[in-house]
Amino acid sequence: MRHFVLLALLLLPLATLADSPLRDHPSSYLALHADDPLDWQLWDSALFEQAQEENKLIFVSSGYYACHWCHVMQRESYQDEGVAALLNEHFIAIKLDRELRPDLDTYLFDFTQRTHGIAGWPLNVFLTPEGRPLLGFVYQPRDEFLATIEGLQQRWQADSAALSQLAREAARPEQDDPAPSGPAGRDALREDLVTALEQALQQQGDFLSGGLGSGSKFPRVALFELLLAHYPEHPDLGDLLVLTLEQMQALGLRDHLGGGFFRYTVDPDWREPHFEKMLYDNALLARLYLRAARQYDDPGYRELGLQTLDFMLRGMWHPQGGFIGSLSAVDGADVEGGYYLWDMGSLQVLLSEDQLALLAPAWGTHASAIWEAGYLPIALHDQASLAAQLGWEEAEVVQQLQTIRQTLMRERRQRSMPYDDKRLAGWNGLALSALAQAHDAHPRYRLAGSAVRDYLHRLWDGERLWMMRDNQDRRQQQAGLEDYAFVASGLYHWHQATGDEASKTLATTLLKQAAQRFHDDGGWLLGGEDSALLGQRYPLLPAGALPSPAIELLRLQRQLELNVLPEAQLLWNAPQQLLSTPLDYPGYLSLMLEFAD
Repeated sequence: MRHFVLLALLLLPLATLADSPLRDHPSSYLALHADDPLDWQLWDSALFEQAQEENKLIFVSSGYYACHWCHVMQRESYQDEGVAALLNEHFIAIKLDRELRPDLDTYLFDFTQRTHGIAGWPLNVFLTPEGRPLLGFVYQPRDEFLATIEGLQQRWQADSAALSQLAREAARPEQDDPAPSGPAGRDALREDLVTALEQALQQQGDFLSGGLGSGSKFPRVALFELLLAHYPEHPDLGDLLVLTLEQMQALGLRDHLGGGFFRYTVDPDWREPHFEKMLYDNALLARLYLRAARQYDDPGYRELGLQTLDFMLRGMWHPQGGFIGSLSAVDGADVEGGYYLWDMGSLQVLLSEDQLALLAPAWGTHASAIWEAGYLPIALHDQASLAAQLGWEEAEVVQQLQTIRQTLMRERRQRSMPYDDKRLAGWNGLALSALAQAHDAHPRYRLAGSAVRDYLHRLWDGERLWMMRDNQDRRQQQAGLEDYAFVASGLYHWHQATGDEASKTLATTLLKQAAQRFHDDGGWLLGGEDSALLGQRYPLLPAGALPSPAIELLRLQRQLELNVLPEAQLLWNAPQQLLSTPLDYPGYLSLMLEFAD
């Protein structure tokens, strides 16, 4: 009997003998990979010592829970025994949750973008044993991925010295021109940057469909806020802003039944969303529409901003306080967009003939559905246009659309929606900024803001900020630059809205700590000590889906009348980088215009 038990143990997969460090991790994404046959490790400097001793390349895979293609690559490759065996034998594999380690993810993303021409998630990067990126790419089907790792391992065995030299050369930072000296030089740079930004918007702005470019459309909130603050009545750029606000509101970026916004659309006409919902997108868009409502005196924008906050409170609130990070792109049956889509058979069962007739022009149900799972509710026409097309009274259109929404929402509540329950500090700081915009609109926003404020205060232990609390109310993961910046900014906005002095005090402390922990003469460090292993510092920090943390801190410094960060160096540094890609740095121009000498 003893021999039988021993033989059974020997036949078990290796992962069951040495339990994964990802098991029961507070990151839902990392815990999801605990049963992969691949021997995943968490980022640790000791792994680089091991890699150097064994002369192994390091494979880093970064993703996040709401990412559809991350799950696809897990099923196809990371759970494949053949792929796992090759990686386990010849590489050291590290799994990252990009939302917990934006510092590492940003570094690897930038490398992949620069060398591969495209970056996204899942983000897969091979590092040399010293920690220098060698090869980066995004999703690959199983056979292609297997060929990649087989070919790379053969090249590494044949000439690791040559590949290490390539990695050293690729890691050399690009040099920029020196910053302009004196007010005259800064005035000239400001004017040049205004010109560069306006020209880039004229070239890249989509004046027919809104947004930027002719491909996927993202809600570039930092850029839209610059336009709102400085170009609201501009004959071209102001029109582009308003068109974009209207398109994001009416079409596929927004969930017209349950509220809230998806992360982006895969098409240039805002019709086909990538279905994950992120806390930061919804917080930033709620804030944008509330600000636009004041700028344009538009009650529709105000209503949309408040509806977005209501969605966050209804769909992303955690019972222990704070907001969760995201809702998945796939439903509980693993269907992309399945939670939000409606097939014609279901609609015919749930709705009357008149209601179905209304949906033909309203949603485009007279045409073939884009998705196999069905149609997405959008607003192709306004209510007056629908009434004219159907020969109905407008009031009847309004009433029927409301009835349709109520009917479908009752049905949708029976569906399953996976979610990531991480309550991240920085993203909750952005949510607090949005709630501060609405604190006087209804008591529920003030109550919610007070609860988020309390959650953020509990992430500060008197010496440092933590990134989140888990479901056992334990602090987890030391916070990075983004967390310090967005939490400090959110707390200060809450102070401005409510007069809460404790939040102003903590915002001041976090600003000072951020200056001490994350900035030196070499630039910005995005994370803690273990990210310093990569040696990457940034003179400028762009705005992408999130605002630039550098700009948030510099603006807060001005508001608090402090001088803990070298504003002249940080705001005016690397002028050629600002001028060559001005759309990536809207916050810098905004500060230059707000605080002109």
